[in-house]
Amino acid sequence: MKRICERICLVLCLLCGPAAAQDVPFAEPPYPSENHREPMLLALGDLMGLAQSRHIKLWQAGKANYFQLVTYEAAKLSDSLYRAAMLYTNLPVPLIKAADEALVRITAAADKRNAADFQTAFRDLTNACNACHRAAGLDFVKIKTPTSSPFTNQDFTPPR
Repeated sequence: MKRICERICLVLCLLCGPAAAQDVPFAEPPYPSENHREPMLLALGDLMGLAQSRHIKLWQAGKANYFQLVTYEAAKLSDSLYRAAMLYTNLPVPLIKAADEALVRITAAADKRNAADFQTAFRDLTNACNACHRAAGLDFVKIKTPTSSPFTNQDFTPPR
């Protein structure tokens, strides 16, 4: 029930948030600090860099059939998308929604321990990320299925 309420809130925020938020150019912080010593909000590129790390971890966990970690990383990646949608206007809401829907399917695949469904949903997630980048005029930022992990200090072996 909590997950359903969170999803409803996400959809409402995605649909209503841009109307309430300050209109800013794509990929710029919405509220730049006048005093550079004050902390600034995370830039969209920084949020997406964190999302890219989650994307890698999500794949590594899914590849290892570590479904508890898949669920955790999918939730964290969904949080990153939610934060981006709340902080930045002019983001293509249908494409962010498509990525979030893929994350919901990833979580469902993890709940069912279904590796094939995970792979399909992960492919859809990656495609949604790239579609968003193209829509933003950043089609040179291409996300793909990871071939290795930079996270050599994390064990992706599921507990037995």
